[in-house]
Amino acid sequence: MALDNSLERLAAHLSALAGGRLDGVRLDRLFRYAIWGVVNNATCYLIFLLQIWQGVMPVVASGICYVLGVLLAYFGHRFWSFRSTQSHTRDVPAFVIAYLCGLATTLTTISILVLWLPAWLAQILTILASAGVIFSVLTLMRFGGSEQVD
Repeated sequence: MALDNSLERLAAHLSALAGGRLDGVRLDRLFRYAIWGVVNNATCYLIFLLQIWQGVMPVVASGICYVLGVLLAYFGHRFWSFRSTQSHTRDVPAFVIAYLCGLATTLTTISILVLWLPAWLAQILTILASAGVIFSVLTLMRFGGSEQVD
């Protein structure tokens, strides 16, 4: 409860500092998305590192962490980031489409980046690329009843 209130205050403060909107996107929603994403991805990244340490191939480890992250993300983003008031039958299809786009981004990005970068750095860049794609698709598909971009 205290952590939730602290994260909420942080998102509200960042949004207020930035003026509340950026190109038609509500910044409070974007900051809540980013904060939950950091918590979720930090957890999955630690699991990724553990898998690499155990000898799992980076692409396989990334795919496993992606699936775990999706499960955590749906509930965190639905109830906190986007504060959905829509039914699951409305939100699940939008979420699945967004995360399939994110999965394609994840697998493509990690496959390319591990050719030039160490796996730990490639995964960080992959997380950032995928997060941007997912947020954009969720917003465009009006996940949680979110406003469309102007």
